[in-house]
Amino acid sequence: MHDSGADKGGGTPNFPVPSPVVVAVPHAGRFYPPALLTQSRLTPEQLALLEDRFADALVGDLHDSPHQLLVAETARAWIDLNRDPREIDPAMIARNDPGLAQARLEARACDPSKTRAGLGLLPSRVPRIGDIYRERLTLNDIHARVATVHTVWHQGIEQAMHAAWVAHGVAILVDLHSMPSIPRGQSGHGLRLVVGDRHGQSCDTSLAGCAVTLSRKAGLAADRNRPYAGAYTLARHGRPSQHFHAIQLEFDRALYLDDTGEMMITKVQDLRLLLRQLCDTLADIGWGLTTAQAAE
Repeated sequence: MHDSGADKGGGTPNFPVPSPVVVAVPHAGRFYPPALLTQSRLTPEQLALLEDRFADALVGDLHDSPHQLLVAETARAWIDLNRDPREIDPAMIARNDPGLAQARLEARACDPSKTRAGLGLLPSRVPRIGDIYRERLTLNDIHARVATVHTVWHQGIEQAMHAAWVAHGVAILVDLHSMPSIPRGQSGHGLRLVVGDRHGQSCDTSLAGCAVTLSRKAGLAADRNRPYAGAYTLARHGRPSQHFHAIQLEFDRALYLDDTGEMMITKVQDLRLLLRQLCDTLADIGWGLTTAQAAE
């Protein structure tokens, strides 16, 4: 897909697509719009701390695979593709904006924990660094970002999943992320991969279970939903009762980045191979699900 030159994948899928699996990488984008750099108090290097750094490198073996692939290029600091469009911190909106009261009401319908941490639809701060914006924003500015990036991204996912469903009777979204190492004392400490399925709500349990089992066989400590169960993307696109499944993968960045944040090539290659194997296996399970459903 293309989004104003900022986000891309494989384009609108041709029919039929050879695999039911769609892989999306929403947070590894490194394009920082000039307007953001003008509005920001922080440097591009500081804003880059919000990235799932080089998570897009992990999909290298998927470019020539049968699986559909979408990779966002726009930086997460501009807009977070894994947030509800209503998940806007009212403190970021100009006090005289005529839509402020409505935006406050809509924000209350969402989980406030992310906006309180500065990690809502438009991140307002970089953890341990500080606030991003010099001034408050207008809702017109925010809605333009939603329309040109967020909406286009999710429409691309929907098109890809619909094409997979038409071809195979099932679609499986793999939403790929990376995470900092989980600190001692926090749930999930020591895990190298967290598989999210919104506690069984976004996909068939066999798919999430497969991701955990295959990763453990590869030597990675893996578990489901702790501390990351999945957010907006899984809630929007995962409808297992209609044969649209969605899982989230969070790989520990320490698996493939050194202490300076640079890629360790051999480690990246290992994860590329694991991800390719996982997607191939998920496709097989997906086909099995449709066969079992047809036999009922």
